[in-house]
Amino acid sequence: MKKPIAITLLAGALLSVTACQSGMQVASRYFPVVDPAQTDPAKYEADLGACRQIAAAKYDEYQDRQWREVFAGALAGAFTGAVAGQAIGGDTQSTLTGAGVGAGVGAGSGYSMATDPKGATQRIIDRCMAGRGHRILNDLGDA
Repeated sequence: MKKPIAITLLAGALLSVTACQSGMQVASRYFPVVDPAQTDPAKYEADLGACRQIAAAKYDEYQDRQWREVFAGALAGAFTGAVAGQAIGGDTQSTLTGAGVGAGVGAGSGYSMATDPKGATQRIIDRCMAGRGHRILNDLGDA
């Protein structure tokens, strides 16, 4: 494998992480189902906005944790790959190739769960809304 290919693998792994959305982008697309006959629209909107803020903050905390795991995985993978490349090829090209491949694999393993964990944002919004007196009709977290 040539050096440009290893760099491409690393760049692809790191660029995929930048596709993460903010918590508010995720939360703003979710609308819990409530009984309109038993809901004051103004209170619903105010409560939904406040609950979205809470859910978005938790989502962003989760994403920050994931970033740390991605970079830790990339660093560990690069080190392991460089050692393996040097042991196998015994030259600078093999070391760089191993480091690039290892970093890509390590970053990918850290990124594998860097999405909203099993609808957590929706569940937080639903529970928050229920705690504020709204009767949620959909199953928690489903929309």
